[in-house]
Amino acid sequence: MDPWQTAKNTALRKAFETRRRLAVSREDPVNVFDVCAAIGVEVRFLDCPSLEGMYCREPRTAIVLPSTRHRPPGRVAFTCAHELGHHELGHGTRVDEYLAGGTTDQRRSPEEVAADVFAAHLLMPRQAILAAAKAYHLDIKSITPEQTFLIAGLFSVGYSALLGQLTFGLQLLPRGRFDGLKRHQPKSIRSVLYPPSAKSGLVVFHDDYPSATVDMEVGDFVLAQEAFADEPALLTSHPRHDEQTVWEAACVGQERLKLANGREVAIRVSRRGYVGAWRYRFLPEEE
Repeated sequence: MDPWQTAKNTALRKAFETRRRLAVSREDPVNVFDVCAAIGVEVRFLDCPSLEGMYCREPRTAIVLPSTRHRPPGRVAFTCAHELGHHELGHGTRVDEYLAGGTTDQRRSPEEVAADVFAAHLLMPRQAILAAAKAYHLDIKSITPEQTFLIAGLFSVGYSALLGQLTFGLQLLPRGRFDGLKRHQPKSIRSVLYPPSAKSGLVVFHDDYPSATVDMEVGDFVLAQEAFADEPALLTSHPRHDEQTVWEAACVGQERLKLANGREVAIRVSRRGYVGAWRYRFLPEEE
């Protein structure tokens, strides 16, 4: 069999096996940093613009990522899942350098392709995508840029990563529709949804938003159709926009908030461009 296809099949099975091992349903979004912590793989963020990602098997199992000063959060999360794929698939130490606008030669090897397939199906399995589309009353074949952005945020991945998985991984989105959606940029979509968020992050809570963990940075915004049941400690309120409540992440920390649908969501806020170990990312600075 084609070695690339064999690698893809193995990676697909391993992604589902990893979810089962951690008792994560195929219908639910998963936070890749929580997965790493559960498996015992340390994650660190470096102030290193040339680094795309690194997996180190020895002497201490670890994943090293660039801080969000250098890559968007969704891309960093996908890269983390890619490096976790190397770990779960039994590969050796890997270092991926950032090449603007291009694909490295390494990514054409079967092992690099397998790590990408693992990441895509760990974070965006078919059942989870279809469950999200049903909950949000979306038709994937005619999905809009704003709806794509919303679903990408739900799975904590980048806009392009979701489009790639919908089109090439799951074959749910026609190629012509993919080409049209690729012409839109997340920054311009955020400008449409809430103009002040153009230069920061934006999370949109839908009435049917599932229970999930949302990682944010100070200065990111939240749009919600209804107010939270309890007053957030980490978020400050802004004037309503398009009949939605608006909140801004104001300080570092973690809290759980109840949504209008009765479900709870865990909010975790870090400093912008955090550098250091992931396990300390949401600890407030000592005064």
